[in-house]
Amino acid sequence: MFQGHAGLTFAENMSVGFGGVLARFKQDESITTYGISVDAHLPFHQYIAMKGEFGYGNNFNNANIFTIGGSAHNNETDVTNIGFWINAVSKPLDHLHLVGGIGLETVSSDLDDGDKESNFTAYGDVIIPVAGTFSVALEYQFLQTTMKGDDPIMANIVDISCKVVF
Repeated sequence: MFQGHAGLTFAENMSVGFGGVLARFKQDESITTYGISVDAHLPFHQYIAMKGEFGYGNNFNNANIFTIGGSAHNNETDVTNIGFWINAVSKPLDHLHLVGGIGLETVSSDLDDGDKESNFTAYGDVIIPVAGTFSVALEYQFLQTTMKGDDPIMANIVDISCKVVF
């Protein structure tokens, strides 16, 4: 497997990156995983920064890359994924950071009934940096998974987490 990422920083702290993956599998050389991605971090001001990523590729699960795309069906049909996430970050106070975002991943391949067609999420975080590298966060997340031939499955999640950066 070959993976790579290259980025460009401009205007002091804004960045854009490009990535890719290519993998072949010894047990069945007819399966190929490949994909590309583009990401950006655009901190316009302490009150608003945008981050996001777009990706496109085939057979990610065959390479253990987290995705809904599954594996190549019976090693015959490629499973193609398209996905993105984007969020906005605001730091109105030193000890209060707010994050809101969405993400979507879809499969654009022929699917069997019961296969995952898409995952969608919308989320919001309140992050409280406590001291130095330690922070506490409260997050709400809405999740929706759509299976082919079925109604969407939805979940609402609230969690509290702690983070230590080192």
